[in-house]
Amino acid sequence: MKNKQKNLIFVPGILGDSQFFQKQVSFFKDDYRVHTLSYSRWDITPFQVAAHIRELVISQKIDQPIIWGVSYGGLGVLEYSLKYSGQTKAIILGCTNHAFRFRRIIKPVIRFSKPVIRKMPKKKLYRAFFKRVNFEPVSNSFKNLSPQELDSAFEIHYQRALALFSYHKKRELNQINCPCLIYAARKDRLISTSRSFKMHRLIPKSQFLLVETNCHMPHANRPQEINQSVSHFLETAVFASALDRM
Repeated sequence: MKNKQKNLIFVPGILGDSQFFQKQVSFFKDDYRVHTLSYSRWDITPFQVAAHIRELVISQKIDQPIIWGVSYGGLGVLEYSLKYSGQTKAIILGCTNHAFRFRRIIKPVIRFSKPVIRKMPKKKLYRAFFKRVNFEPVSNSFKNLSPQELDSAFEIHYQRALALFSYHKKRELNQINCPCLIYAARKDRLISTSRSFKMHRLIPKSQFLLVETNCHMPHANRPQEINQSVSHFLETAVFASALDRM
């Protein structure tokens, strides 16, 4: 039976598409009030994503939400939990970390920033990105877009990628006082798994889950494993501890 006091918010990655949380929505919807965040074209920085989460929390009158963010969306969740630490029940961070200043991201972004690269066909640039994401449904979602639609989408995603470089929260991570689960793919080609583990060590009440896959979206690629792990985390680390305090 659904508990109106248990609210779960899903925050997607840089593409801003919540459809890749479908397996999570169907798994958790019977026990939680489920909310999915869809980005507007103005949600460029993690700070703006956090503000968007806040708007959703206020408009839906959500008390103590559990917020699940992946990749770029995880940074928005991280920022929200820092700003509203006493008003966040728990956070789940998938394939993200506290600082994106590293080799796997910076080289492609530097290349994209050159005028000659930005004039290249966007399908070619997206193919390079999707190869690193390694999840076919993401690639398929862009196959039917016109060149004009790809150009428009690319500019938004490009600005979001650049915004990652100004976001670095290593010193603040110990201020997160809600339960936190961090999961990462062992062979993620887009995000540094070791940095995700380092983030786990810096957040006091965090747990770490390593998923045996090379997909950047294990929640969509390995939904049963991720859903069961998140469910166990919520039952044991979040709601069980709350009952103990009563």
